[in-house]
Amino acid sequence: LGSDPLTLNALKASVGPIGPIGPTIAVTAATVAAARRKRPFSRLSSCSVRAVAQPVEAVAQVESLQLAPALVQKLWKEVGIPKGNALAEKQWLDSFSADATVEDLYLNENPTGIAGVRAYLENKSGCGRLVIDRCSDGDRSCGFTWHLQENEAVGLRGTTFVQLDEQGKVCYLREICEPLFKPGDLTVELLKAIGGDNVATFDQAERREPKGASDICRYLWKELQGNAPPKECLTFFADKVLYEDFNYELPLRGKEEVGDFLEKFAKIKALKFVAERFSDGSRACCFTWNVEIVGAPEDAPRIKGISFYELNDAGKIIYVRDIPESSNPFQGLV
Repeated sequence: LGSDPLTLNALKASVGPIGPIGPTIAVTAATVAAARRKRPFSRLSSCSVRAVAQPVEAVAQVESLQLAPALVQKLWKEVGIPKGNALAEKQWLDSFSADATVEDLYLNENPTGIAGVRAYLENKSGCGRLVIDRCSDGDRSCGFTWHLQENEAVGLRGTTFVQLDEQGKVCYLREICEPLFKPGDLTVELLKAIGGDNVATFDQAERREPKGASDICRYLWKELQGNAPPKECLTFFADKVLYEDFNYELPLRGKEEVGDFLEKFAKIKALKFVAERFSDGSRACCFTWNVEIVGAPEDAPRIKGISFYELNDAGKIIYVRDIPESSNPFQGLV
């Protein structure tokens, strides 16, 4: 379904008033398609999504701002979205490289370079205030989780990954906001159906003791994935971990719930999460990924995603947020 407020307005006309969106509301693909025809894809709005947002659990402050998080704080918090302010827009444009890749996965298309930055800012110009909840440390790259806010009401939540070039300018950005429709375990069943009896292959890896958030994330997703049972991966998580996977309405709380969750996805033998870019923080790490399913057509689109991991003082994972892009590239395969 995605998170298009104009689509929601059209849905209201089709199915009646929409209350708190949850698993009890069924919206057919035909209804969504009809709604999109009535109201074309448009910009975000915090007003349209308050019903689906969960309360913010905590805010993690960056103790000592390094280059990447310092730029994030400057642009997203101090300067803010320009919304017609020419001086603010110039500060944004000057902070990106001329050939920057800007992946705002809310948009249907992402122009490259300065045109991509303008498209990103235009998409955000109709939003409420963007509030940073957690920001990772890091020098050349970092990530942050956020929510939209208007009149003290919490709206859409999301995560943004930022990477800088040698000149300290943003050369790559990926941002994903939570989908309104969260399929829950239907995601698992869909992936199983697509993969069938196929089995993904993984490079062999030696056991080691990773240090710091970025190293732990790399170890889990580029080395241990496919080579270790979920219970071994679970040793890196804190007992009171909070895990937000936006395929689901409610977060997972504690090691036991997270362990059950990891077991579900480990049973999808054709599934492989392909990690792409990792931020370089030691306290927290944000990374981008895509999903590979063995047996799917070679030209089939891959769903993209973004994750944020934060460690506690003992070096254990205390917080996770996973967000897949809200469009459904698997629809054609089904």
